[in-house]
Amino acid sequence: MKQKIPWGKDEFLEFELPRGWKLAGVMEPKVRAPIADVAAELDSALKQPIGLPPLTQLAKGKRKVVVVVDDISRPTPAYLLIERILK
Repeated sequence: MKQKIPWGKDEFLEFELPRGWKLAGVMEPKVRAPIADVAAELDSALKQPIGLPPLTQLAKGKRKVVVVVDDISRPTPAYLLIERILK
């Protein structure tokens, strides 16, 4: 079964699913209003994450960390987030 998914801003990636595979569904992100104050929203999320302790607690006593960000095909403004996350 041939599939086509968005790739980048104006392109699509086409691929063939292996024989016998069944497509369960197509997930689309919800359209959301832009965040007015990204820094304040990020600070709040880092201080009170949902379902996990804050990063300051998770990182306590650790010497190394890994930060993973998505690639250019996603709309996340990682360049606005990384500095605050590392801080």
